[in-house]
Amino acid sequence: MGQKRFDTRRVIEVTATVAILSLTIAAVVIVAQWRREAARPPATETKGAEVIDPLDIDIGASPVNGPASAKLGLVMFMDVECPFCDRWVKRVLPGIRGRFVDSGEVQLIYKHFPLDELHPDARRVHVLTACATPVAEFWRLQATMPISVLPTVTAESMIRDSSLDRRLFLNCVKNEGSAIVEADIRQGQNVGVTATPTIFLGALDKGVVRASRRIAGFWPTAVYEEALSDLLQQAR
Repeated sequence: MGQKRFDTRRVIEVTATVAILSLTIAAVVIVAQWRREAARPPATETKGAEVIDPLDIDIGASPVNGPASAKLGLVMFMDVECPFCDRWVKRVLPGIRGRFVDSGEVQLIYKHFPLDELHPDARRVHVLTACATPVAEFWRLQATMPISVLPTVTAESMIRDSSLDRRLFLNCVKNEGSAIVEADIRQGQNVGVTATPTIFLGALDKGVVRASRRIAGFWPTAVYEEALSDLLQQAR
């Protein structure tokens, strides 16, 4: 009987010890997490527009829309099969173009960023569109190609449905297209792009956008317009 009481008491002591250790470990984890959060610089966000430390994004040979003399550049990292990118191009871009690009204040810069894990066929289409010249034809294709038809898009179908120069286009697809897309992907990764659409806004100077705002995801047009207006005000 005495041995049984001893065993019961021992079980209670061990259980209590384990419970105390578990609580201690949990407390340590919570404190460590709190310290990490406290040490992290606060993100400045207003309705999707994040103020970031300035970073330079080289335009290179990327498709642009708007004058090189514009005060600001808007760099868009896009995936042609991303439904939010599709909405952005069709719903947000026209307003930005009408208010800021046509007035000569903003230049648009397009960067290819297919998300291979989510959209395994996107890279193929990006290679095709990367070779679409002149640049006006590139922007027309971006605005008019619905996601639903992308699986059927081929080099031949693009030639048939556009004003592309057959020889130049096919030569680019064969020799340069993949490298163009890959370079944009690396550039996006270097500036922290992980999803699409991701938009960078900043001062435009000699083929480089010094980005100071980042807007990740799809937001109402007003979010982009407010951020651009704020930057233009600062530039004056």
